[in-house]
Amino acid sequence: MRLGWKGLLVIGCVVGAGAVIGVVFWPSERPQRVVRIDFTTLPQATRVQEEAVAGLLALDPHVSAFKFVPKSAALAAIKRNEPKLVERLPYNPLPDSITVTLKSDRYAPSVIAAVRPLAGVQIVLSGVRR
Repeated sequence: MRLGWKGLLVIGCVVGAGAVIGVVFWPSERPQRVVRIDFTTLPQATRVQEEAVAGLLALDPHVSAFKFVPKSAALAAIKRNEPKLVERLPYNPLPDSITVTLKSDRYAPSVIAAVRPLAGVQIVLSGVRR
């Protein structure tokens, strides 16, 4: 079966959504807001742009933790859980990302607003982890 660019785009969207659902939700004693920040892959976000976002998050008093997730690690996680979903991919369509845990749900809008305009940030998604 040959996949055209439209097929690859659909697979990339499905895989990306699966990564968001599978990677950012994990058990916790009380729900906390998790903000996942995805960087552009074409053109690739530069190291300087990624460090600018990390620096902003490190200084934000509303952020309790954040973790850089390289696109290779995101694809490896999907391969472990859903190998058939990615077995025919000719390349890794996933972006590098940062997963952010906030001290409270109420801080999500302000952290998203601070990160969204930074160079290299493509998409900001948020969700409550349980």
